[in-house]
Amino acid sequence: MTILYNGKSVEAEDKITVAAFLDHNGYGKKRTSVWLDGRQLLTSEYQTVELTQGCTIKVVRILGGG
Repeated sequence: MTILYNGKSVEAEDKITVAAFLDHNGYGKKRTSVWLDGRQLLTSEYQTVELTQGCTIKVVRILGGG
């Protein structure tokens, strides 16, 4: 299926969860914020929410510093 990922059109597996998508794209256990179709997801939703054809996902990696 085709989705919009951080502004780019990409192919993703059907019925892939947000957590699996993050792992597949190298985020692993890194802290991230995810917006799906304009709504920020809770970290607890990553394991259950699935991407769908034509959805828009924005992933931002959280960095700390001082």
